[in-house]
Parts: sequence; structure tokens; C-alpha cells
Amino acid sequence: MKNIIKGIIIFLLLPGVVFSIEWIPERTKTEAETELGWLVAPMPVNVEGIGFTVPIAGVFSNFYKTTDLLLVAPFIKGDIESKLLSIYNQRFEFQLGYSYGKSDIQKIYDADGNYFSNIQSPERNWIDNIIGTQIDLTDNHFDPHQGFRLGLLHSSTNYGPELLSDYAVNDLNASFYFPFFKNDTLLFNYFQSQSVVTSSGTIDQTILGQKLGLGCDLENKQKLCETAENRRLQYWLERNKQGKASALGGLNRLRAYSYNRFFAKNSVNYTLEYRLNFS
Repeated sequence: MKNIIKGIIIFLLLPGVVFSIEWIPERTKTEAETELGWLVAPMPVNVEGIGFTVPIAGVFSNFYKTTDLLLVAPFIKGDIESKLLSIYNQRFEFQLGYSYGKSDIQKIYDADGNYFSNIQSPERNWIDNIIGTQIDLTDNHFDPHQGFRLGLLHSSTNYGPELLSDYAVNDLNASFYFPFFKNDTLLFNYFQSQSVVTSSGTIDQTILGQKLGLGCDLENKQKLCETAENRRLQYWLERNKQGKASALGGLNRLRAYSYNRFFAKNSVNYTLEYRLNFS
């Protein structure tokens, strides 16, 4: 938590320092910099193991000067539901998000593809609230060649079942872009995430087993089922004790690994990346 506090202090003090530095690049401008643009379209989503939904997304660029607006809301009710409202600007970004989700597990597979369907698992539901901000002092908003970005993101997850812990997550993300040769870019990124349990769930394995068990005595492959059940209970025990920080696998960090891989109570990632640009 101390490192997050340091990041917040730096974040608050940074604008007064960096805006006086001459090397901060000018923003790449386009002819449509202040013209209103919009896109409204359905966005089908199918998440493996979770389900299908069709939200409708609306993007309004420059709806107020250079500020963009992003809206996502359910269009056709499906297995996943979310509502999202985000507001962005060119140098300073601010984001608000809210989403509601629920899951009803019908079967669980182990690593070898065996599945177990006698699941004594209550329906889980949760609410996510997100607030974040970012200073963007780069030459281009999407693919920077020079400058840096510093962002803070706070999210809180509240679960419906009382046996599961609620937790909050604080993320700090800093990216530095250095021009290399004529068109290439050297990128250094530092990411840190810390989770804090805000409302403790049960840490009694017997109680969790009664609520989240797999009914292994009814399965044909009982031993394999008991192994999968124990792994599941240990996962929720540790998550109830420690929460869950942002995972390292996914689009923004360890891109070779699927989303939500490599998570724990705290996570840190350093990246040095050479971007070879062909045009």
C-alpha cells in the first residue's frame, strides 16, 4: 500500500513539474480534432465458460470540445450484463465504470478435460465500481512515439453471497516512450496492483465445502473430482483471505498469456519493449 500512496503523491505533484519541461511533445493534431463524430452499434460478446450477450456501444468523439464519451449498455439480455460510462480527454483522462454480473456454474472441467456436474454451488452475483484517472503527456493518444503516461485506477468488487470476501484493488501504471532512430520507439512500463479485503468472507474450509462442493460422491471419477474440488476450495480460501489484484496475463501486459492469468494479492510487472515501426 505504501508504494500506491507514493504513486498518488507523485501523480498529484507531477503536473506542476512536468508542464514546465520543454521536451514534452506536442499533441498530434488532425483536421477533425474538434468535429463531432459518433458510432452506435451492437457488440456481440461470447466469453468461454461464462456465456453470450449483445450489448450496444456508443462512442461520441469530441462531444464537448476534445472530450470523448463512451457508453456501453445491454441491448439483448444474455448471460452477461454490464453498464459502462467513461469520459476521456486528450491530456487528462477520467473514467467512471459500473457493472453487475452473476454466474450459475453447471459443470467444472479439470486440466485433463474431465467434467463434474454435481455442483452444490449457489448463484454468485457481484457489483464492480471503477474510478480512474490518467495524465497523458505523449505525442499521440493511441500509439505514442515520445512522452509518458501515468494512470491510477481504483476498483471495488462486492459479492452477493456472504461467504465470499469483498475487496478493493488499486492499480498504478506508468509508461515512458523514447524515440529510437527515425520511426522506432523504446517503451518502459511499470505496473503495480494491490488488493485489500474490505469485507471478510468465511475462511472455514468445511463451510466452503458445503456451499461450493462438487458432490464428488455422485461422480464416476471420484478421486479426480476430489482433486478438482480441493483446488477450487483452496482458490476461494486464499481469495477470501487476500482478495485478488489485477492479473498480469492479457492484452496490456503479458500478451502471450490469456486474460486473467497470473494473479495474486499483489502483482508487479516491469516491461522494456522495442517497437519497430515500418511506417
